[in-house]
Amino acid sequence: MIALPSPNKTSGGKGKEVTRVSGARIKSSHTDHEIDGNHETPTRLKAKFRPKVMTNSPTTKTPPPDPTTFSGKGDSSSCRRRLDFDSAYIQTKSMLIYTKGGFCFTRKVRKYVKHDEQKKSLECNEKEEEEWCKSEQELFHQRALSFINSMRLVQGNRPFMGWKGSVVDSVVGVFLTQNTADNYSSSAFMSLAAKYPKENISKSQSQNQNHTEDKLDWNAVRCAQSVEISHVIQERGMNNRLAARIKARVFSMFLDSIHDKNNGILDLEWLRNAKPGKAMDFFSGVYGLGIKSMDCVRLLTLRQRAFPVDRHIARIVVRLGWVPVEKLPEDVLIHQLQEYPMMKSVQEYISQRLGNLDAETLYELHYQMITFGKVFCTKKKPNCNSCPLKKDCRHFASAFPSMQQDIEDLILAPVIIKTEEIKKKTNRSRTKHQVFELPDSHPLVQVLEKRDFDDKNPYLLAIWPPGIISNEECNSVKSGKKADSQEEEMVFGTYLVPCRTATRGSFPLDGTFFQINEVFADDESSTKPLIFPRKLLCGLTKKTLFCGTSISTIFEGLSAQEIQDCFWKGYVCIRGFSMKTRAAMPLPEQFHVKGKSPTKRTKDG
Repeated sequence: MIALPSPNKTSGGKGKEVTRVSGARIKSSHTDHEIDGNHETPTRLKAKFRPKVMTNSPTTKTPPPDPTTFSGKGDSSSCRRRLDFDSAYIQTKSMLIYTKGGFCFTRKVRKYVKHDEQKKSLECNEKEEEEWCKSEQELFHQRALSFINSMRLVQGNRPFMGWKGSVVDSVVGVFLTQNTADNYSSSAFMSLAAKYPKENISKSQSQNQNHTEDKLDWNAVRCAQSVEISHVIQERGMNNRLAARIKARVFSMFLDSIHDKNNGILDLEWLRNAKPGKAMDFFSGVYGLGIKSMDCVRLLTLRQRAFPVDRHIARIVVRLGWVPVEKLPEDVLIHQLQEYPMMKSVQEYISQRLGNLDAETLYELHYQMITFGKVFCTKKKPNCNSCPLKKDCRHFASAFPSMQQDIEDLILAPVIIKTEEIKKKTNRSRTKHQVFELPDSHPLVQVLEKRDFDDKNPYLLAIWPPGIISNEECNSVKSGKKADSQEEEMVFGTYLVPCRTATRGSFPLDGTFFQINEVFADDESSTKPLIFPRKLLCGLTKKTLFCGTSISTIFEGLSAQEIQDCFWKGYVCIRGFSMKTRAAMPLPEQFHVKGKSPTKRTKDG
């Protein structure tokens, strides 16, 4: 247990008592609770402190080792029973272990060595270890199912969708995802696909039914200059350094190694039928791929049993207490952490415990956790007020300890942020629009590309508000009508394309980089809007569209009901899209302008 500092009570004005805990301001009231989500966190020592994942607790408790007998710094506990040896020191060797489900983790094997005798291997109590592993897997199985069921009510179902794309797309695409946000990496890949599209399919590929078509012409990318690639992926950030690294490491080493000089193709589709161990051995030989990147390809593309851990998941499992960490310093509380354990150590801890789950469950758990980390459990200023899991969260218990006394009441009456400062900030972070759903039989959809057969979201139409269209454009529309005909009101609009249709259902690493209700704003009709009679809007279903620079900024400060309505009844949009070139574009300013509130934006036009 972490010792929490006792709160200091001061006067809050007008006879109300205010409790201050670690920078958080809480008004003590039995009927109304208000939390200032902008509580500041000390960032000097605490920002640099990175806790480590605690090792497994032994099932058989034994006294601490004799310092004269052991040479290591302390004892690394494990599920093995420690035996007594007249040993002088210990030799520790790390081994790469594969489970039956294909999970890979590191296990340390210790050997007790005597001075002048042969080495004796440490005997393992197999029954004890088997029972411990079974109990741990059962515990994490229940945790995973409970988390998925809770998130389905808010974030919707996230089943394993049949996204297309080749294995080469995924292996190269995973390099773009390293050390950046999903929206930047996915936009960079869409830009690469637009610049180097796959035009022709060789006969050998078309005859192979198991081969999935490449989304990119990787031979053209392999022969391109670094400056050209840097210009294409500039939306991702660090484009010059990344282009040089990709050119040197990926294309010169990886693509050249799998390039068939006889027919000029690059094919890795054989990995779909390979065993998990063989796939891991291949990916381990690819320079620049870590455990997280390898597991992303295995789970999302090969559909093997793996669980990649990114920065969102590593943060969530620590806050929820799934992964125990070492004791924190006395002046550091868990909600003050700015750095979390290394993803590799978290990966090793939970991979063994999720080994009894199937690939479909692991996929949904991965997808739901990533979305949960963007919507609720962000690194800075998480939306604890609306979080459906705050009763089990150690971060919430640490940040607002006095609220735990009334946690049962808070579940029935959630804590809601109602401060003017937060309202002003959230107005700048997102913009709401009313849009219309266009059925496939609508006249405005007939000129567009047909939706992907697995896409559940329709095309949308956003109407331009009055004042944005110039008078010259309005006069040109009216002058084109006959004078003797009855004047008909014309409106201006922009298409919104569902993400699966925009990518043609083909994207590396499956669809976890997009939200289930995400759409792209058509760049052409944003620059030159559609002009059509208002009568075409009759009978169309009206929905709410949330626009912003990222998913985290869109959902910042929203209540649980508003978040649920957005996923179940609304749409989100964070980028533009060109239906001609099929490249990702910046979000047009008429949908959202960073740093301006919707009211000010309407006045400015």
